[in-house]
Amino acid sequence: MTVQATVQATAAPVEPLRVLLVDPGAADTALPGGVSAGPLGALAHCQLSSVRSLSEAVAYLQDEQTDLALLVLPLSGAFDVEPVTTLARRFPTLPILVLAPGCDEETAVLALHAGAQDVLTAPAADPQLARSMRFAVERKQAELIRCDRDAAESANRAKSAFLSQMSHELRTPLTAILGFAQLLELQADTQEQELVRPIMRAGRQLQRLIEEILDIARIDAGELSLSLEPVRVDEVLDEAIGVIAPLAEARGITVDADLAPLDGVHVFADRQRISQVFLNLLSNAVKYDRDGGRTRIRCIPTGGRLRIDVSDTGPGLTPEQAAALFTPFSRISGQSPSNTGLGLVITKRLTEAMGGSIGLTSTPGSGTTAWTEWTVVPDPALADPPTAGDPAAQLRGTVLYIEDNFTNVTLVQALLARQPGVRLMSVMKARLGLELAQQHRPDVILMDLHLPDMSGEEALAQLRVLPSIQDIPVVVISADATSGTRERIVARGARAFLAKPFDVEELLDVLSEAIASR
Repeated sequence: MTVQATVQATAAPVEPLRVLLVDPGAADTALPGGVSAGPLGALAHCQLSSVRSLSEAVAYLQDEQTDLALLVLPLSGAFDVEPVTTLARRFPTLPILVLAPGCDEETAVLALHAGAQDVLTAPAADPQLARSMRFAVERKQAELIRCDRDAAESANRAKSAFLSQMSHELRTPLTAILGFAQLLELQADTQEQELVRPIMRAGRQLQRLIEEILDIARIDAGELSLSLEPVRVDEVLDEAIGVIAPLAEARGITVDADLAPLDGVHVFADRQRISQVFLNLLSNAVKYDRDGGRTRIRCIPTGGRLRIDVSDTGPGLTPEQAAALFTPFSRISGQSPSNTGLGLVITKRLTEAMGGSIGLTSTPGSGTTAWTEWTVVPDPALADPPTAGDPAAQLRGTVLYIEDNFTNVTLVQALLARQPGVRLMSVMKARLGLELAQQHRPDVILMDLHLPDMSGEEALAQLRVLPSIQDIPVVVISADATSGTRERIVARGARAFLAKPFDVEELLDVLSEAIASR
């Protein structure tokens, strides 16, 4: 039997607790342990329901929202914590307060271990019971929040470990695909280059997908590395327009941009990331515009803020479709199967990470406008750094490459074979690499992190402490390219960190700078 009663209060606007009293021996209007239920009693401000058996309690809790179970021991003539165990197991998020006047300390401890939030072993005065009830609810809520946080942190750690491993496994074969494709492109005639370019496009598409997935993980984990500085907006926008211009031209789409209002305007952002934001917005506008349509960029400086609108004349979106654009891996009907549904998600999170804001307005049949807003900062008027000569053309010296993947070794051998001033030594084990470094003192060491006999980090640590070779610059090339790994390796003494698949020209530049540093 279930009896419900609501006790009204004339003061203290406290949210009422929904309390279930489980007591086989109490009257419906009385509390155990000598506590009354008067207007100023412990259950003031509570919505009280009572049952007289454990089975009734289970049935009630299955159907009704309840904030606290007030459980009286004994339920069968002797102190027994089994009812606590049963309720705690069946309803793990429910706080349980046990009233057991006269029970010994050992039984009280057992009740706590069984899942009770608190145990009152003496007859309770009204204020004490009220405080205990509130405390039991608050402690249970704190416990659930802590468990949820711990579970989320554990899930994030597992996700990061998985993404790191996945990144390594995907980047390693992709390094060979893109590396040898670049070499073929350099050596091929015009007709053969046309055959190589589809390989390059497909490889770059896969590389972008890997980077997008890792970007999402970095942002979610708070590991996104940003270098915020004043960025000249018209230059970044002009570069992005230049990238998407061939795609627009191929479909007869006019790109209308008036960048004059942006002359000298700077915003506070990471230059690479804000370029990624603009490129994503522009490429989306062109991609989903109609053939022969018009993509328009409007720049509106207002006070200390800058708003940039990117509009298209495409079919537009319903509110449901527009909302789905900011959900990971969600694709609206009609989108290309190659679209991962990550572009705008990353764009939004990058924009917000840099202190900007982003939104989207659209009407079916009337096109779509995506907008971003940024904080304007004064023009720093920094002079351009002096231009150096082509470092790749000046590349001379001895390079030691420690790498256990034969395909990657072959790629670097083929690349450096085009540099007559370079002598390359390659080994597949870290310990042998350390020995060769001490014997030959190369000008620079290239090294992978995942080696068969010793981790790259351990080898790097030894390179940094051995007096005879501690001054040799070390460049790490690894598929484990998460921001945490990159920062940790550089902090431990690597001169540079290149992610697989690496860019050929970037590798040559880094090698030239490392050799020149000695």
